[in-house]
Amino acid sequence: MSAYLIFVVHSAHDKALLQKYRDEAIPVVKSQGVKFFAGPVINAALENGPVDSSVVLEFPTVEDAQAWYKSPEYEPLKAMRQAAATSTTFIVESWPEGL
Repeated sequence: MSAYLIFVVHSAHDKALLQKYRDEAIPVVKSQGVKFFAGPVINAALENGPVDSSVVLEFPTVEDAQAWYKSPEYEPLKAMRQAAATSTTFIVESWPEGL
């Protein structure tokens, strides 16, 4: 089943660094065959806002999503995002077909 790695940026402490992260992360995502599934957020948090931005990446499996998140290519970018913003990152798995 597909898995989705979801990034939710609640607030940016350093907008320039967050933009640098985005500029550098996009080629890494594309080079590894990861699919951009959804994003960016429309500034319309329905609960527990605020939300500055969000991105959903699609992977074939949860294991693939975890491996990408821990990959040497993404590690330095992860540190950059964490320094630039307060965010939440998590993985969800798709529902079984027919549910």
